[in-house]
Amino acid sequence: MKKFSSFFCLLFFLLFNSEIQAQITLAIGDFKNDSEGFYLDSWEKSIPEFLKSELSKADELIMVERQQLESVLQEQALSMTGLMDSATAQTVGKLLGAQYIISGKINQSGNWIRIDARIIQAATGQVKSASVKSKDERYLQEMVALLANNIRNKLTGKVDYNSRVVVHTYPTWYWLGATAALGAGSILVNSTYQDHLAGYHRAEALSDFDERYDTANQWHQARTVIISLTATAAVVTLYCWIRNLSPDEVLASTTYSEVNVVPALVLDRKDYLGAGIFICF
Repeated sequence: MKKFSSFFCLLFFLLFNSEIQAQITLAIGDFKNDSEGFYLDSWEKSIPEFLKSELSKADELIMVERQQLESVLQEQALSMTGLMDSATAQTVGKLLGAQYIISGKINQSGNWIRIDARIIQAATGQVKSASVKSKDERYLQEMVALLANNIRNKLTGKVDYNSRVVVHTYPTWYWLGATAALGAGSILVNSTYQDHLAGYHRAEALSDFDERYDTANQWHQARTVIISLTATAAVVTLYCWIRNLSPDEVLASTTYSEVNVVPALVLDRKDYLGAGIFICF
């Protein structure tokens, strides 16, 4: 019985110890704004904080406190931007006891804002990268969440790699249902109006004219209102459908090929005018 208990204690110790060994220690440096957008300067501090918060949710990752990182950098007379260099990151990582050092840059290309992260392994200097991009600066937290997910995928493989996150979509189906319901109501109201209008035309007694006219006029007004509502709902449905063709999203930029659609007019030598589009991949 004593040997049996010792076996289970040893098994528990090995399992617990292997769980500890499976954890990865990370240090996160700054992300330098290399774009011309000064409004992105605040991201230099925000991204490391958001990234630390997201990565801290993973049990297999241990985050080095920023104060420790800054202290080591001061002792070595180094700056945060120096962490982009593999040799510097290796030195700092070994002094901190961090297996990986993460830092990066913020760039802007056309309408896209991109965050590029470098993941440097302290033991070997091997560099991995992860990038995300968005057209809207309001989606910083969503960008960092996608970046953190893909960094975790590269380091542990315990989560799936995501290439795209839709941030906001428009309720096309809701408005399509509203348009259909209002359209059906328009048919019924119009039918009732036509019945009352026919009754007004069939009136023979002078006393019936005013009453039937007022009733038909009320249904005419109701028909105008519901048709206007139906038309409005149809326009909103079309707007939502068009917006959902290019929804607000965050992309892992290394897996995305942007497609540009450019309108074009062509005039040949015989004065033939043609219109079309160029699709550029």
